[in-house]
Amino acid sequence: MLRLALIVLLIAAPALADDATMISRYADVRGDCREGQTVDGRELSEDEIVKVCAERDVIGKDLTDKGYCWDSGEQTWIICPLTN
Repeated sequence: MLRLALIVLLIAAPALADDATMISRYADVRGDCREGQTVDGRELSEDEIVKVCAERDVIGKDLTDKGYCWDSGEQTWIICPLTN
């Protein structure tokens, strides 16, 4: 039972993070995914690149599900304007 609770917690963890933390993490993994290396210059293996790109995609989906979108410069997450 404890194992199941831990699995559920791990799956739900990104959804529990506050928006600012998610946006910050998105920026980190987006750069790693694009460049194939960490900010400090460490080259990522192909498996690591796949992992950080998948994490970027999950965070991006979570943010869009919460009502965020890119600003016009596609550099910053903003709360999407309401449209009629």
